[in-house]
Amino acid sequence: MKPHRPHPAEDGGADGFTLFESLVVLVILGLAMSVTAYTLLGRPAGTNPEALAGQIRQVLHSAHLTALVSGKTTSVNFDLQTRLVSDDFDDTTIEIPENIDISLLVGRELIESESKVPVYFFGQGGSTGLRVELSDGDDRHSVLQTNWLTGATRIADDDR
Repeated sequence: MKPHRPHPAEDGGADGFTLFESLVVLVILGLAMSVTAYTLLGRPAGTNPEALAGQIRQVLHSAHLTALVSGKTTSVNFDLQTRLVSDDFDDTTIEIPENIDISLLVGRELIESESKVPVYFFGQGGSTGLRVELSDGDDRHSVLQTNWLTGATRIADDDR
């Protein structure tokens, strides 16, 4: 027969952690994880050229599809003075943060300061063509290209 071993609570010992100690550990781990995530991921998505390029690409792609389905010309307007990108079919608007530099090549013209530069998508599938370069002061850079013949938009490889 085995000798009886008392339960830890019976022998007066305080094995384990209290609820308060566990909560303190969880709070410290949460703070450490948030600091690590911010360090690894950088700034919020709105100030990131890659994330902004993805948002603009979605608007351009929607404009292209709308033109193909409706058979009518649609446009996406880049207003460099107010730093807004908007479409003419569902009132989507994207704000370009102040820390992001943008340059546009529409058709064959480099546009740097004009207000409301439209990019047209035609019902038969083509467009006026576009190249958008987005960059910030931290060497992050993203390029969008819209093909004038097919109207397809893609995020281009960085060729600086």
